[in-house]
Amino acid sequence: MKKLFLLAFICLSVLFVCFAPSFVFADLSTGLLVHYDFDSDNNAVGGTVVDQSGNGNNGIVQGSPGKVNGIIGDAFDLSSGDYILAATNPLAGVSSFSISLWFKTANPSNNYKLASGAYWYGGNNASGWNIGTHYPEGWADSYGGTIRGAPGWTRSVNFVAGQWNHHVVIYSGTTIKEYINGELAVDLPGTGVVLGIGCPLEVGAWSQAGFYYTGLIDEFRAYNRALCNDEVIALFNESVPVASTFDELVENAATLCYEEFLLPTYPDGLRASWGGVYSSYQPTHPDDDWYNPHYVISESTTLLAQVAVARDDEQTLAEMIDLLLDPSFHSSNRFQLFQWVL
Repeated sequence: MKKLFLLAFICLSVLFVCFAPSFVFADLSTGLLVHYDFDSDNNAVGGTVVDQSGNGNNGIVQGSPGKVNGIIGDAFDLSSGDYILAATNPLAGVSSFSISLWFKTANPSNNYKLASGAYWYGGNNASGWNIGTHYPEGWADSYGGTIRGAPGWTRSVNFVAGQWNHHVVIYSGTTIKEYINGELAVDLPGTGVVLGIGCPLEVGAWSQAGFYYTGLIDEFRAYNRALCNDEVIALFNESVPVASTFDELVENAATLCYEEFLLPTYPDGLRASWGGVYSSYQPTHPDDDWYNPHYVISESTTLLAQVAVARDDEQTLAEMIDLLLDPSFHSSNRFQLFQWVL
């Protein structure tokens, strides 16, 4: 085992030199204005959704959303007319911002507004912001213009129907970016305008314009700064399931491989199934959005590493450490793999 840890240390040293710049990111609580996790909140009409950021930007339930298992803990199940309404717009007057949330709907091609803090009366007679399944929007006060410095919104990555999607929109002033499931989908120039006062924050709707979302929503966050790429990946990777017992850990890994890839997985065959996911699936399906291979590989890799550590399985760990040196292995997974192998 000592040789294994020595090898791990050497691999870590080499990769730190090669990839360290991509691992540097700020505390994810820095600049956090709002965080709704929906875990212990009252989903009845008039119930309070507590702001976990500590800033007191609590929301009030509008309508009668359901409560279901979410990407982490619980989530709200919104029907048309259900949404969360805050007292103010925390993003009013900011020059940069980031919005992160998880959602799951059968119809991501619909023009859903997932969150908003805006009014619009036509043209540039608008103020505030909104994000949704079609494109984000933002306006300054007093006909001051929009945040997008180029027309169109063509994505290189798309949302997945009937699956959880991680959606992040980032405005730095000079750029506006959208990430979908950890992948950069859009990168356009920004205009530098400051967001207007708009309307109070709504999650799951833009009621002033008559837009209401239908589906599940979880882990809403709003920042008064632009997140970097690795911070987006860190938020994306928060959804990796954490097992409380060894048996649950094995079950999670086996279920994941079976459900996502229909591989006949059982505890003693985890390494073979994981190898099949990486070696067989990824090269032949590099652009398959439905399966979202980077996300599934990240989850299954983490779970397998936990199993291997728990079993003191030197062979599996050695193979995973070798993979750390493989430049084709997705960089967002490499950093996560460090945490368990070492």
